[in-house]
Amino acid sequence: MSLTCIDVVSRYFGKPIYGSYDIISASEGIIISFSLAYTQSLKGHVSITLFYDLFSQKNRALIDVIIDFISFCFVLLLTYAITKDATQLLRKGMVSMAIGLPLFPTGYAISFGCFVMSLQILLDLIDSLKKVFKK
Repeated sequence: MSLTCIDVVSRYFGKPIYGSYDIISASEGIIISFSLAYTQSLKGHVSITLFYDLFSQKNRALIDVIIDFISFCFVLLLTYAITKDATQLLRKGMVSMAIGLPLFPTGYAISFGCFVMSLQILLDLIDSLKKVFKK
């Protein structure tokens, strides 16, 4: 954030920070992917409960199991795809345009963030299953 502010001010004086776009782009992806699991652990992601609230506790838990399972599979698939892309970036030696920053570490970091998110969803799935089978 401070790099963005400094870059904006320095552009006003005709001296932008060279490569700031590359650094900001890489760090944005990492920061966002690392915050996914934390937000999931706080139940902070947006959810629409218009019809969900009409169901009983047990049926809500069953719906949660289904949604958590689908989410877990999707995020695991996303993790695999991002890891595969990061490996391609590594093999091809892809770098950013301005400062030649290697792109593969960002890809692997984003993949790691998604993997941690999938683990958090798995924990939520286990909690939901406990609620379904609770007597």
